[in-house]
Amino acid sequence: MLTGTHNPAHRVELIVNDQPETEVSGEVVFEAPGLSAIKTRRGYHLRAGDSFLAIDLSAGRAVGSLSDSFMQSSLEEQRGLFLFALLMLLSQHGLYPLHAAGVWHAGCGFLLVGNSGCGKTSLTGALTRSGWHYLSDDSVLLRWGPRGVEALAFGRPFHCAPAMFRHFPELARHATPVNEKRLVDVASVYPGQFRNRFRPQVVLFPEITPEPDSRLIPLDCTATLLGLLGQGAGLLHSRESTVAQTAVLNHLAHTASGFRLLHGTDVHGNPARVAGLLERIANPDPEMPNQEQGDLTCAMYSAG
Repeated sequence: MLTGTHNPAHRVELIVNDQPETEVSGEVVFEAPGLSAIKTRRGYHLRAGDSFLAIDLSAGRAVGSLSDSFMQSSLEEQRGLFLFALLMLLSQHGLYPLHAAGVWHAGCGFLLVGNSGCGKTSLTGALTRSGWHYLSDDSVLLRWGPRGVEALAFGRPFHCAPAMFRHFPELARHATPVNEKRLVDVASVYPGQFRNRFRPQVVLFPEITPEPDSRLIPLDCTATLLGLLGQGAGLLHSRESTVAQTAVLNHLAHTASGFRLLHGTDVHGNPARVAGLLERIANPDPEMPNQEQGDLTCAMYSAG
């Protein structure tokens, strides 16, 4: 059994047994090497090779069977089946995934949003080394909270490429190989700096550059929303769930300050400089909403 939160109303169940897979009819809504999804009357039917999970969204339950070959495959190969199932079940409880890292400092929550390879983990590691608190380095869950949108931690290990250890050797001692990435027990490296939730006030879209100094370029609400929509996982959600997730992202885009973060080599060489750059926007002036698109060239922050 998997529990999405400590609230019993948010319980989701994953049941694995030896029951045979029955014939399934419905629309194929997702198909990729090693994983497919069929929309059914009750939810979805996920298949990974000769393993499957039948998802009943209304019951909050996934029931299926896992083959010996699946159980002997790598954790990364198993991850897709379980992750898809869990995210679809959680979405029924108002918990929506976002491909983003999360860091917190001086009462301000930052989301680092973007595809794999944009530098989320390096930035999170650099800021955590500088004393900031971390939520996650790759994925968060968003939900409505008492004061607006909240971000919740979703997965505690950092997902590090081996090359990252040249700049963060302290992480290598707590790393477990998983295909081309390494899972790092970052709580052992930076104890007491984990934070399980916060209210995002700044949304950053990192981009790696060869420049020595990192820079921030403000974004308007529309650009921030488009960036968020591109990293939300609403592909297999029901129409109602997709509408609700879009409303959460729209609220976040209009209440948080959005920026492109062109991060340079100072992320590794001088992380305190990058931390100082972000501290300048940690408490944005409430009288100054997100910049209009025409102001981008004249409203630029630099760590230099």
